[in-house]
Amino acid sequence: MHRVLFHYEPTSNWGKRILYLFHGIHHDFPNETDRLVMPSITSLAIASFIFAVHYLLLGPAGIPMFAGFLAGYLYYEFVHYSVHNSKKKIGWTEAQRKAHLKHHFQDATNRFGVTSPLWDYIFGTYKEKV
Repeated sequence: MHRVLFHYEPTSNWGKRILYLFHGIHHDFPNETDRLVMPSITSLAIASFIFAVHYLLLGPAGIPMFAGFLAGYLYYEFVHYSVHNSKKKIGWTEAQRKAHLKHHFQDATNRFGVTSPLWDYIFGTYKEKV
């Protein structure tokens, strides 16, 4: 999602502005703590939409599916915040912290994974800039 949605290159000025507000500002100011997680109102709106999609597609079974999605999202936000702010080494996430910081400070076209490099390996984006 980070790669496809947040690094999409819109052509309209309106699209560029929205994308900048959602993610571009984070790349311009990666250590600003107010920009590391989505604002609460934005998160609530997105979560409500995702819940509705889960429920419409799966009925009552969509509730535990959404709970799993929400748990994964909260984990992502926790790791992302820690990657940018923790001075401590966080065990197995240290390699991911280094990769994410390379994404910010060396090459924003690679290493999109925050919690795992899995999708970067699958899509071939876990590499150094050539």
